[in-house]
Amino acid sequence: MLEFEITGVRVRLYFGFFAAVMLYLYIGGRTGACVEAALLSCLLHELGHLSAMLLFGCPPRRVSFYAGGISISTRRINRLGRGARAVILSAGCAVNLLLAAVSYLLGLYGAAQINVTLAAFNLLPLPKLDGGRLLSLLKE
Repeated sequence: MLEFEITGVRVRLYFGFFAAVMLYLYIGGRTGACVEAALLSCLLHELGHLSAMLLFGCPPRRVSFYAGGISISTRRINRLGRGARAVILSAGCAVNLLLAAVSYLLGLYGAAQINVTLAAFNLLPLPKLDGGRLLSLLKE
């Protein structure tokens, strides 16, 4: 793992993140442009979360790049109400769905498909994903 700090935010780069990207390239036989579009969509997804965090006064504490994707953590999120936490958790998928709609309208069907897939995957009700966290928020 490579770890460093940028403006008070710890950034962790795990080998698994790069291994997953390389495995995707190897197995999928995808072109570089497809992988770049997927990585850009992932980054924009996380920027959606980050923007919502900053909107509610919850600066990030750590950003981790690991085999399962990218994770942003903050200390103050539990102090927020359920509505604010739901907005933060939903912001990434909202960005992906917005990108999918714009891509589709521009005739970029591959980019639209990538973003719909990312949104759907992240909304799965698994504990580490946005969908699982939203589900546990509803159970509070």
